[in-house]
Parts: sequence; C-alpha cells; structure tokens
Amino acid sequence: MNKEKYINIVCKTCNQEFGIRLHDFEFYRSIDSHLAHYCPKCRFIRRVPSSQERSSLSNPLK
Repeated sequence: MNKEKYINIVCKTCNQEFGIRLHDFEFYRSIDSHLAHYCPKCRFIRRVPSSQERSSLSNPLK
C-alpha cells in the first residue's frame, strides 16, 4: 500500500492546517509557481462571490 506524504501549510484566513501532497508541492516548485495560501474551504468562499458576480453580469435580466 502506497501512503502519500503531505506538507502541512497554515491557511492565511482561518489559521487551520491543511495538507498539500508532496508530489503536488514538487510540481509547483518545478514550474516556479506559488503554493496555496488558503485552505480548500477558504478558497471556495473567496471564489463564490466572484462567480455569482460573473453570472449576474452575463445575464442582465437576473
């Protein structure tokens, strides 16, 4: 059984720890990309208002 290894990061918004798979961490580093600073829950919360805003702009009758 292959157990994945994780790197723990603390969310900038809620200060909860969340994990990023070591494989993903190495990929982000290889392409010089930044790591996530927000946990999945906080990323979702940050995206929702912008997606609602886009949908109301695309449908003026709403």
